[in-house]
Amino acid sequence: MWNFTLRCCSPELSAIYRILGHEHDISCNTACGLRINVTGAKGGRATLPVKFLEQIKEITWIILNGDKPNDFATTKPNEPVDIQDNQYEGRLRSETDASLTLTYLTNQDQGIYSANIHLRSNQICDQLYHLQVYRNLSSEDILIHPNVIHNETCNVTVTLSCAVIGSDVTLSWNNTNSPGTEVTNHTLRVYNASSDVTYSCTARNPISEASRTAHIPVTCPTAPTTGNLALAWLIALVLIVATVIVVVAVCCLCKRKKKGRKNMKSDLDESGQQKLEMTCYIQMTRIKMTISESMMMNDLTLN
Repeated sequence: MWNFTLRCCSPELSAIYRILGHEHDISCNTACGLRINVTGAKGGRATLPVKFLEQIKEITWIILNGDKPNDFATTKPNEPVDIQDNQYEGRLRSETDASLTLTYLTNQDQGIYSANIHLRSNQICDQLYHLQVYRNLSSEDILIHPNVIHNETCNVTVTLSCAVIGSDVTLSWNNTNSPGTEVTNHTLRVYNASSDVTYSCTARNPISEASRTAHIPVTCPTAPTTGNLALAWLIALVLIVATVIVVVAVCCLCKRKKKGRKNMKSDLDESGQQKLEMTCYIQMTRIKMTISESMMMNDLTLN
């Protein structure tokens, strides 16, 4: 059984009422005990427990958020919940001991609750609850920002910053005990990092935890050796010579084709001229023969 305080009023509850601006609504019931902190997951459920061995007559549930206290439900042992605010319809359940369970939690359900507990012995006390609603964390909620720095001797320094959105979240890194690691707040700094090591950031809140792993490939630019350098120069020289040979061959081929076309044209012109002269000679011969034949015919006629 809980011990009741000897004060007339609960100082904590009275202070909350004053903050809300209800000077005349200050509860003067005794406090059932210390405030109970309750956590729940968004979309899940949370129970405001009643830890009494003495028989309970009924409990009036009040949420102290908003402009004024809201008497939103009443519970009795082994009876269904009596919902007095429609916004809670379908979301409240009374347990067998008159404890209250809220389901389908949202961020609006967070806050201070008061249970005005009436015992069958006609004693009355107030029990305070602080309900906090959290998101279930996942690896997608964790952001890791890498920064890799190389120096001239290829000593690699990796800086990993971890961040997550949410309230009451703590962050930690693994492999922080290995040599060359340093953690400041949520930032992990690794000196002389190697590519075969992975680092994980873990985020935790009161209801869940999640991790995300970062693998940073560490590569060092290597200078070419003397043998490799000589081979590279040899290949480049061969390519240059081959290119020059191809260009010269193409130029010679083009020049030869051009000269061939010129000679062919000259031959064609000479052949045409000879053909024209032959044609003219034949025609003149025919004309002479025609004149001779005509004169012979005239001589025959005169005789």
